[in-house]
Amino acid sequence: MADSTLSITIRDTERPCAPYQSSAHSFFVQIYHCDGTPLIWKGVNYGNAQPLDVPGAKKGNVHAQVKVPPGCYLVRGMTPSCGNFLSDWVWVEVCCSETVCVNIVFPSIRDCVDRTRTGLELGAVIAEAEIVPWERLRLTDAVENARDSLINIVRAIDEQFPDIPHLPEPPSRPDMDAALKAERS
Repeated sequence: MADSTLSITIRDTERPCAPYQSSAHSFFVQIYHCDGTPLIWKGVNYGNAQPLDVPGAKKGNVHAQVKVPPGCYLVRGMTPSCGNFLSDWVWVEVCCSETVCVNIVFPSIRDCVDRTRTGLELGAVIAEAEIVPWERLRLTDAVENARDSLINIVRAIDEQFPDIPHLPEPPSRPDMDAALKAERS
């Protein structure tokens, strides 16, 4: 089986179209199979953080070419030296002898708060092999009150952030209702 290549680049949160250049941090990646098991290839466990090896503008390592077998992978980046730098998962599929670009953008703390708020307000859970919106769950009063308290806390945190660059906000309840209405018509 011929090796394929994941060409992994960490993108700059403040300038997502550019390679990371906000600091001299060096980054690491984890690579898992699409089923959530770590990729172990040629004696390397890619579930363990693997360092990137090509420096960016400020000399921190922000890129690497990683040889992998053809397959579907989950890839995420991190930098241990910077505290809250853990990216979302990127899903990537690479075929035989192919090179695929994997671009990782780290969410800001604002993005994380936005997603938490959206998940609490609009999220669904899988219950008995069915996707069930919050409204249809039969939650105890204690759980419902805790959820409402969490939503209020996260909203209060969200209001404290200055207008800083971040990824597009998640959809609101009206956005989701409009999409559902359009889907049904």
